[in-house]
Amino acid sequence: MSFIPDTGVMVYPTLHPAVRQYVHMEASGARDATGQNGWYYPVLFINTFWQLKSHMTTLNSTVTRLPLHIDLNNLANWKFSLLASMDEGAKQSARAAASGQSLPGGGDGSEFEMIKEVLLDTNIYLLGTTVIVSIFHMIFEMLAFKSDISHYRNKKNNVGISVRSILANVFMQGVIFLYLLDNNENTSTSSLYPLL
Repeated sequence: MSFIPDTGVMVYPTLHPAVRQYVHMEASGARDATGQNGWYYPVLFINTFWQLKSHMTTLNSTVTRLPLHIDLNNLANWKFSLLASMDEGAKQSARAAASGQSLPGGGDGSEFEMIKEVLLDTNIYLLGTTVIVSIFHMIFEMLAFKSDISHYRNKKNNVGISVRSILANVFMQGVIFLYLLDNNENTSTSSLYPLL
């Protein structure tokens, strides 16, 4: 449980719905000296953002006792807004997937859970190294693509270009794309887009 001490003055109607559900107005309707602004109770955020399904206990008739562990702390307002909106978006995706609605990016709504598992279970140095290497890989891939485009744009004739290797490469990329498309329940949509 996290209290949000630095919420300050809020314009209630313009709050994000995920944040608004944690803001409870003072019940008596009391106003400040101007008569324009109401009061709200301290914001308490039940922070289940990092709680995974594997952390949960299934309840049935055989369960008689449950462990209870509560952490009480403060959370910065910007962090609260970010966590609340991301958590609500993930819950909405899971509800939509459970009711059988198709999600915009495909999948069943459990992708966010897998991302949180990776962030929690992976060594921070390995995760940082992976991110840095991926960024360098994207930069070098972009530079190689730019170099290829400028090479073929400035080429006046077809000397040195192997049409067979180009066609073989197109064929292999097509086979990989069709394989991934056929096994789309096990394939992330992010790996299909670069092949399009």
